[in-house]
Amino acid sequence: MTTESTVRDALASQFEDVAVRDCLRRDARNTVHEVSVDGRRAVCKTTDTQPAMLAREGAVLAAVGERTAVPVPAVLAAGDGHLVLAWARGDVDDRDDPRDRRRERLRAVGRTLARLHRDTAGWFDGHGALEEGGGPLVVARPTGWPDRFAGFVDDWAATLAGTRDADAGDAVREFVGEHRHEFADRSPVLVHGEPAPDHVRFDGGEVTALLDWELAQAAPGAFDLVWAERDFLRTPTAVAVDDDLRTALHEGYEAERPLPPEAAFRCEVYRAAFAMRDLRLVGQDSEDCRESLRTYVFDRLDAATNRGGNSADR
Repeated sequence: MTTESTVRDALASQFEDVAVRDCLRRDARNTVHEVSVDGRRAVCKTTDTQPAMLAREGAVLAAVGERTAVPVPAVLAAGDGHLVLAWARGDVDDRDDPRDRRRERLRAVGRTLARLHRDTAGWFDGHGALEEGGGPLVVARPTGWPDRFAGFVDDWAATLAGTRDADAGDAVREFVGEHRHEFADRSPVLVHGEPAPDHVRFDGGEVTALLDWELAQAAPGAFDLVWAERDFLRTPTAVAVDDDLRTALHEGYEAERPLPPEAAFRCEVYRAAFAMRDLRLVGQDSEDCRESLRTYVFDRLDAATNRGGNSADR
């Protein structure tokens, strides 16, 4: 188990003047402490169980910082089971902020994701998880997007088997199976994998840092965009889907990396798939939450059907 002493020893092996401040987060994957190294404010991420994953995050951060226009914390040091990053300035998105401020920030998130996806086009020869470790960014087992996405959907639907929501999982799985050709020929880019409010820092209306790249992988950019939509707007567990803010997110994205009209079909399917996944994760919190998720799944599949499909997307 990571302790302050463990963190201090890790830092002392690479810096002369070290101090361990507050524990900012502790979960199954890693522990994050605020620290000071040689007079510089920083964070130290440590893990007892997934050192190769943490090393990969360090490699992703270094590559993104060096080769894209996306702001990320600088990697100050890396070692076996620990990663030291510069402190990311800025504040987090607050859902109680004025509407104009939230629209401005959602546009900034969209722009940032678009720059990431634009600048990393051509990095990978297939879709999939990245090889663990601190080496070059390489997809461990490259595959086409139809197989990769169908694998996600199969896994998520399997968690609903034998429950009263199994029909929602079956519906999404069958829909994706029937429209596999619509997901073919999607070019892989580096996606963040969890662009949630806790992982973005702002200064006014601009993004100052995109944090926590543990789930970064090769996938289509629209998949990442819908994930951000889900987390920032709480879709579909909010009282109503906030189309105004969703529009701002997409406007920001398309100002940097336009998506063709046919992308709308896949976005609707991604929304249905994420909502189906959430039925098992949060859908049991209340009956209202469950019903919102179920309704959203089937509504999004209907919307995808109404939009039709095409083989051209990015």
